Amino acid sequence: MVDYKTVKAYFGDVELTKWITITDGFTIFNGADYDPDLKDIKSSDGSIFINTRAKHKVIKVPFWVKYNSVDDYDALQLALYSKKPKMLMFSHVPDRYFLATQVGDFNFKEIKMSGFGELTFIIADGYAHSTSYKRFKDYSQDGNKMTFKIKNNGTAHAFPIIRVKHLGENGYIGIANETGAFALGSPEEEDGTIVHRNEVLFDYSKEIAQALEGAPNVAKLNYMPPTFDSQLKRMRLDNILGSGKGGEYVVIGNRGTTPGYGEHVGTRTFTINPDSNGEYTLNEHLWWQQIFIATAQDQKGFLKLCVTGIDDEGNDEFLYGIETYKRKNGFETEYNFFALDDDGVGWRFYKQFEFQADRNYHNPFSMNRSRAVEIFREEDKFRIYFNGAHHHVTVPSLKGKKSRKIHLAMGTCSDSSKYINYNLFEKVNFEKMGVSHYNNIVNKYQPGDEVIINFENDTVSTKDIDSIQDVVLGSKMISIPPGESELVVHLSSWVAALPDISIDFEERYK
Repeated sequence: MVDYKTVKAYFGDVELTKWITITDGFTIFNGADYDPDLKDIKSSDGSIFINTRAKHKVIKVPFWVKYNSVDDYDALQLALYSKKPKMLMFSHVPDRYFLATQVGDFNFKEIKMSGFGELTFIIADGYAHSTSYKRFKDYSQDGNKMTFKIKNNGTAHAFPIIRVKHLGENGYIGIANETGAFALGSPEEEDGTIVHRNEVLFDYSKEIAQALEGAPNVAKLNYMPPTFDSQLKRMRLDNILGSGKGGEYVVIGNRGTTPGYGEHVGTRTFTINPDSNGEYTLNEHLWWQQIFIATAQDQKGFLKLCVTGIDDEGNDEFLYGIETYKRKNGFETEYNFFALDDDGVGWRFYKQFEFQADRNYHNPFSMNRSRAVEIFREEDKFRIYFNGAHHHVTVPSLKGKKSRKIHLAMGTCSDSSKYINYNLFEKVNFEKMGVSHYNNIVNKYQPGDEVIINFENDTVSTKDIDSIQDVVLGSKMISIPPGESELVVHLSSWVAALPDISIDFEERYK
């Protein structure tokens, strides 16, 4: 039997039992408030049962408190304050938490600087959640079908997070169990004719150190400094700004100080190889990740990638690029797509955006966002990804101009001694689109693509970019019922390599 005087209670990150002692009468096992839906039939006795809906749950915590001053009362009130639900946990059930909001007063009866009271918490979803996720990866295979046996030890349906890491090409993901069916892509997508598909021409998404193999400080940019006087280097950073995330990055190393320069720039240049047919590209997909966070308003600097071709005289010719540029005090930062201008001689901006480059969520290159940059090119037509949306641009002067090199440039501004302290280049991948191949259609999912289907928050992402548009019409939310069940994943009928799939979920308890 539990001695509730020894039970510790936590709300958010704060232990409430620093100030209060839980007393008899406390329980978390009072269940949710069920609301049956009944329909009356005038010609019949009784009612017809339709279904039952679980409403919110209430947890009351009776307590005894002895305080030495009003400071203890204020500290308890501050710990209970919240604008949204927080995790509520009790030490006698350490494997569960509730998403709770404290409501009402303490119903306090004071007895000489001590007394009895009661805390009331509303659990809006009506459930306790497991503090850790269960993971299932084992499956049985029947052709293109993968069957997972799952055991949910909770007493309520759980909402899974399904990660599909592709090891080969695939055009369809269908998920089904007894609760419903959900699908992405097209089950009719085939792989057996002369087709045009994407071909990866270089990929530095796994080992960023490869990016430093590019030729240093020989880049061709949209506009050129007299010389490149800075150096780029590799650096490992962990737990960036307390996010728990980190890794290896390309950063600015030795910063140039050449007098008279407006910018101090370091670069790396990568050669784009021809495709498997020996041809260079007019149609491409360029994707990279970057971190761009200023922690002070007077920090300045930029990160850009430029693509060049070859002109009639055999020299590098600037084609297009994207830059992230903080050029003034404050947090206002530019995100610009620029390309060869209409007369094919100079350059101009075609799309410009602004964002705040502090650490908050509205910064698309902060630690809790995807940090992704994406450009789709089809000769003179572009799709530019920024902050959750794609934007269309036409650059007529790029018709017939093939891409040959990519140039990474990172730099600082001479009018500020402070540079962006989280200006980090993370990953880069370059694909040619529409390469002619036999027996291989351009499929939706390529090797290395990770699709995350999150039924906790109803989101779908592919390569860290929102892809909810890929959901097949009529798809239904999937949940994991209590007890033992099966979940089946169907793939394209021609898939050669099954993906690596994991199914994670919090167990829930009524």
